Amino acid sequence: MPAATAQAISLPFAVATGSGAGILSLLSWRAVRGSPIGRVVAALAVVMGVATVYHALLLVAPEATKTTLLGGSKYLAIVGALGLAADAHRRTPIPLGSYEPAPLAVVTGVAAFVGGGLLAELFAPVLIHWAHGFGALLVVVGFYSLATTDPSLEGRLDAAIRDTGPTRPREDWMRPIDDRILETYAASGLVLTPAVVAYNIGHSREEVNRRLSELERRSFVERVERGKYRLADRGRARLSAPPRRSRRGERDR
Repeated sequence: MPAATAQAISLPFAVATGSGAGILSLLSWRAVRGSPIGRVVAALAVVMGVATVYHALLLVAPEATKTTLLGGSKYLAIVGALGLAADAHRRTPIPLGSYEPAPLAVVTGVAAFVGGGLLAELFAPVLIHWAHGFGALLVVVGFYSLATTDPSLEGRLDAAIRDTGPTRPREDWMRPIDDRILETYAASGLVLTPAVVAYNIGHSREEVNRRLSELERRSFVERVERGKYRLADRGRARLSAPPRRSRRGERDR
C-alpha cells in the first residue's frame, strides 16, 4: 500500500514541479533573451513545458499517452537543451565547482531530471516521476533564488559564476558585458557598429545596443553618427585602471 501511494503521488508531484520550473524558466528567459545564456534558458523552458504536458496527459489518459510521440519528443527536447548547455559551458573557462549556489541548483536539477529520469526508466521505472519531480524542484529553487536575491535577474545570470580572476569594480548600473564592449573598442581603436561588437563578444545586437545607449549616457562611449560609436576618454580611463583579483564568493559591484 505505501508503495502504491508513493507511485500515485509521484505523477502529480512531477506535474506541479515541472510546471513551476517551466514558468520560472520562461520568465527568466524574458530577462536574458539577449545574452548567450538566453538560448539555454529558452531550451530549458521548452523541456520543462513538454515534460509537464507529458506528465499531465499520463494522469488523464495513461494508456493512450504511452503510445504517442510526445514521450519521444520529451527526450529530443532534453538532448537539445543538453547540447546548448554543453556549448555554453565549453565557452566558459570556469569549472562547475565555482558556480554560485543558485545557478548550480539549476544545473544540478537539469542533470537530475535528465540523468535520474533515464536511469530510473532503465532500472527502477517506479521512481521515474520522482526523479523528474525532484529535478524540476531544484530548477524552481535555483531560479527562485536568483530572482529573489537580486531583482536584476539579468545581472545575476550574466554573473552566474564566480570568476576568481582579475576583475574591475563595477558600479550598480554596470553589467559584465559592459567591460567586454569597452575592451572591443579599445582593442580595435576604430569606430564600430553594434553589430560588429555583438559579433565579436557573442551577444545579440539588441543587447549590445541597449548597453551602448547606457554607456553613452554615462560618457564611456560617444556616438560618432547614427549607429556608430567609439571609445570615450572615460571608457579609456576605466580600462587603464588595474583590475583586482576577486575572492571566491565575493560579488563585484
